[in-house]
Amino acid sequence: MVMPDKHAFLSPSSAERWYHCNKSAWLCEQFPDLGSVFAAEGTEAHSLCEYLLGMELGRSGLVDPRPGFQYYSDEMEECCQGYVAYVLETVEKLKQKDGESPCVYVEQRVDLRKYIPESMGTSDCIIVGKGEIVVIDFKYGMHRVPATSLQLRIYALGACELFSSLYDFSSVRMVVYQPRIGNVDTAEMSVEDLYLWARNELSPRAGFAFRGEGEYAVGEWCRNC
Repeated sequence: MVMPDKHAFLSPSSAERWYHCNKSAWLCEQFPDLGSVFAAEGTEAHSLCEYLLGMELGRSGLVDPRPGFQYYSDEMEECCQGYVAYVLETVEKLKQKDGESPCVYVEQRVDLRKYIPESMGTSDCIIVGKGEIVVIDFKYGMHRVPATSLQLRIYALGACELFSSLYDFSSVRMVVYQPRIGNVDTAEMSVEDLYLWARNELSPRAGFAFRGEGEYAVGEWCRNC
């Protein structure tokens, strides 16, 4: 069996599909990803979020991406500014609760290969405070995404793997910030339960999908197949 290229075969963004319908991973490899206007628009919005948040956090060497955008609009600016405000508000609340400033990581690469073969991902924002880690996912699309989404849970898992040796935290808070439809959804779970799910549920299903085994299953995830 010839393995696919390194373009995130079992990506977190497609996890709802391959997690529930394991064989869809290899099936979808037969067809090219043609992209869409919506995906391109979302990519630009994420780039703007990264830039604006980085500026607010005092990061250096940032380049304003807006001059090169195709889909920039007042709505995009407002949505991205709202996301930045939400992240900064979350940081301030943790600072007030803990008595010290939390650590903020923007567009943080996470290694998922311990549980998902050959998989990496990039989390929009990870905030590490005393005893708690917050993972925020910005969504520019119009299809509602809950904070219990597999993509966000996998990002949270990657964040815990990355920072568990550096910080002491026992719970993870996952947040979807989706401004165009007014959806700000939050889910929480203990780090212990997250690892238990990863070992008992995620890893076996990812293994099936990677090997072309498991089952076909019809569900909501078919809309992206």
